[in-house]
Amino acid sequence: MCILPQSMRRFCYVIVVVMLIHSSFIAYASTPPHFLIYDNTFYPNSQQVFDSAGALRATVMYSQATWPGTCTSTGCPNAPTETQLKQDLTAYVSEFHNSNVIIFDYENLVLSAESSTGAANQAVALFQQLIAWTRQVYPNAKIGMYDYDYSSTYSPNNSSGYNTIRAQLFNGSSSSFDFFAPTLYQRWSTHTAWDQNLAEAIINDSAINQANGLNLPIYPYISPYVNGTYTGTLLAESEWQSELTDLVNCDTPSSSACKTIMTAVTPPSGTCSASGSTTPCTAIGGGILWVGGSSNISATTNWVQDLTGILSPAINTNVTYQIRSVGQTGTCVDIGSNGNPVANPCSPSTTSQIWKFALAGTDGTFTINSYSYQRANPGNNQALDSANGSLGLATVASGGTPSANEEWQVVSLANGYYELVETGDYSTSGNTDSEECLVSGGGGQLSTSICNGGADQEFQLSFVAASGYVVLSDTADAFIQGGADANTNYGTWSYNIVEGATGIYARKAYIKFDLSEITGTITSATLYLVPNIVTWIDTDAIYNVADNTWVQTGITWNNAPAFGTTAINTWSVSPASVGQPLLLDVTSAAVSAQSAGLFSLGIQASGASNYVGYASQRNGTASYRPLLVVSVQ
Repeated sequence: MCILPQSMRRFCYVIVVVMLIHSSFIAYASTPPHFLIYDNTFYPNSQQVFDSAGALRATVMYSQATWPGTCTSTGCPNAPTETQLKQDLTAYVSEFHNSNVIIFDYENLVLSAESSTGAANQAVALFQQLIAWTRQVYPNAKIGMYDYDYSSTYSPNNSSGYNTIRAQLFNGSSSSFDFFAPTLYQRWSTHTAWDQNLAEAIINDSAINQANGLNLPIYPYISPYVNGTYTGTLLAESEWQSELTDLVNCDTPSSSACKTIMTAVTPPSGTCSASGSTTPCTAIGGGILWVGGSSNISATTNWVQDLTGILSPAINTNVTYQIRSVGQTGTCVDIGSNGNPVANPCSPSTTSQIWKFALAGTDGTFTINSYSYQRANPGNNQALDSANGSLGLATVASGGTPSANEEWQVVSLANGYYELVETGDYSTSGNTDSEECLVSGGGGQLSTSICNGGADQEFQLSFVAASGYVVLSDTADAFIQGGADANTNYGTWSYNIVEGATGIYARKAYIKFDLSEITGTITSATLYLVPNIVTWIDTDAIYNVADNTWVQTGITWNNAPAFGTTAINTWSVSPASVGQPLLLDVTSAAVSAQSAGLFSLGIQASGASNYVGYASQRNGTASYRPLLVVSVQ
């Protein structure tokens, strides 16, 4: 809910803070922050407070005037027609420039606002219809719901039944929400109370996830106001920073910050209702443990899952890419004969179409550098430069500080697409946010214009094995399976399965490379891995394997060597990730293994109810097969 007056609602600052565990919606190549801000505001302090943090817009559907009342047991007065909803939807997306993340902020329709279970069921039916209509317009959008998730009405041991009614809106069906967005404005007298309500929201939402066998994201929806912005009673800057600090530090349930928050909750007692059944429950660190089940707040289960697993992989600064236009099919960002950026027909052999990304600072922005220039001029870069809509190339000394005109946000969209958002021309005028995106127009033209989500502002970043890199195919790969299959070898499949379950559903993968023919010292190593099958959102990790004696056609669960104790890299995948290459930094492990000649890695999953199959060296699609991309000096 926007807390500004209705007349000023268009300028309301509402964000969703995403507590990331692995990687950011902005494609960070180094250690990512644990949170991300979806910024749906046109407020004039946007650059000062949030754009500097890499804020990206989410579209929030208000339309409060359309539904002034709540539902009744017989229906929902003033519910919109399909035409009205779709008109509202396209208008909001046009205003906020984001059709990828859409949040329903209909406070009069949330179930805790309804006077009876009959009215709540009517609200559920209406929400399901609104979701279906939204998916007709934006089929790839991820849709969330502003709600009072911390409400005792939704608690697992509440006898009202609202918790199980609400679970219908988060059950994984096509007419349900993709993530929770608990309202966490500072409406409480103390920061401790804010922490407690955060914890209550986590408990209630996690209970629904457990009941439905899912792991939907929980994205706190909080107030970002700072002192001096508005004369009303808004969030003090010190409190805003405290909230952000808690969200940043509480990145996994086992972290000390999370434990502090969770133990602030008064443990429930009695029985817990889950998916319509009532069973005894016990408090566990503020969470709930069902007898005969597992804790819904677990150190091994992510109660927050970021959208990166649903969207496109993060950028890897160790490798090179072609930047391919989505709107102008078959064209790539190139360097023209006059030395300026243009869009030309894509050709993998054209070195001027090969680009390498480099972190520009600590805010997650990148420079986009000509790889051919970098190769010809060691120690210097020629970076894509924007100024007032005009594009050029600017020389940046290695280790030097790029100007704002040479810094870009790389915004991960769905289907392997990205937006490239320039930061140099940012301005606010009349409460209008003027972030601009790279545009590939007709006739080979490249420019920047206000980001609008159009196809001409979307690009695919295609990995290219450029000259100067050593590209190795793996020499062996297989997966192992536990339980009754612990002595069975799975070294002949076209994909290797990983699953974090037990018994015959416990599966891990192994992969091996021969580094003995590499001359020189390894300076970077990137594992190229392609998901071939993904049954649902999952978080996977890769580990070093010190013992290289295993054999592809002989390895089994019972004779497999142990993984290292610390993950080298972690990432998220979803069904949308199938066919999208992952470029995983494994430099430190490869450097350590170079003297041994052989380099083994192990992959495992966290999800126990879903599995991922990564393409093996035997996969029928050659571009899916594993590779190790190495640079040396």
